[in-house]
Amino acid sequence: EGCVKTNLCAIEESPCLISFCRNNECLTSSKIPNSCPDTGDLCMVASCNENDECVNEPVVCTSTDLCLAPACNPEDGTCLFPEVDCDDNDPCTDDSCSEGVCSNVPKDCNPTNNLCLATECEADTGRCILSNIVCDDDVACTVNSCDPLVGCTYEPDDARCTSDDVCVESLGCDLELGCLKQNLTCADDSDFCTIEYCKPFEGCAVVQKDCTVDENNETKSSEGSGCGVINYCDSEESRCAESDIACVIPVAAVVTASVLGTAAVVGIVVGIVVAVALCAGGAGVYQVYKNTEPDAAGAVSTNPLYTASEQGGNNPLFRE
Repeated sequence: EGCVKTNLCAIEESPCLISFCRNNECLTSSKIPNSCPDTGDLCMVASCNENDECVNEPVVCTSTDLCLAPACNPEDGTCLFPEVDCDDNDPCTDDSCSEGVCSNVPKDCNPTNNLCLATECEADTGRCILSNIVCDDDVACTVNSCDPLVGCTYEPDDARCTSDDVCVESLGCDLELGCLKQNLTCADDSDFCTIEYCKPFEGCAVVQKDCTVDENNETKSSEGSGCGVINYCDSEESRCAESDIACVIPVAAVVTASVLGTAAVVGIVVGIVVAVALCAGGAGVYQVYKNTEPDAAGAVSTNPLYTASEQGGNNPLFRE
């Protein structure tokens, strides 16, 4: 049959290696292409590992953009480069990626930054709802308004602080305290025995000083060395004074004009008046009477005992 040649370098069939003889030496080399079986997955590549064994490795897709997510298309084995999914499933956030990092910031419903608008994002739909803000500082005398660039503004309006009461003076509008007011101070007439005050809705008025009460508004004692004490205000000396009341038996209870003549009655009355004047501590009956009766001057001038003094002034019996 002839000569038969035998390959002394033959090895078991391997999908990754081939054997051959060179210079009387057996050598092996990787089989290119290898004969590893195909898996049918276009995104898998059959190859030989370092041990010359068949392995199936996925197709590697890469990108320098960290916000892309490369992936193999199983339909044709090509690489796809979709964006990284940063969706947080919140309609009211804007989702984005930067350098491979996701961020989810609240949706800007006021891109013009109008400070007079109140914004709200509807959670279910992500729709922006806009409404005008209400500027109210709870101060009645300020004018409230809104400026789109600065927001709410509050200006004082002094005209809103006027009062219908003439006894109340307006000091204007304060941004925090509201209307500032003070009671009207009536001019002092320099009379110790008068008190100036402002009567609501009418104006300044004067009343006589009450000397029958002390500084604690308690009634002073009316007891004296005689039949009591009269408390009165002395304008000339600018003080509250008091005078003892003389104990005198009423003339009418003792004698009448039908028993004595008119001259006798007048004489008795004059004597009583003199006694009262002396007991009044020198203050004078007229002075006491004038400070306790509103029409003292008229009553004295019509008294039959009253006669004008030649030196001027009042009857000496009723001296001040």
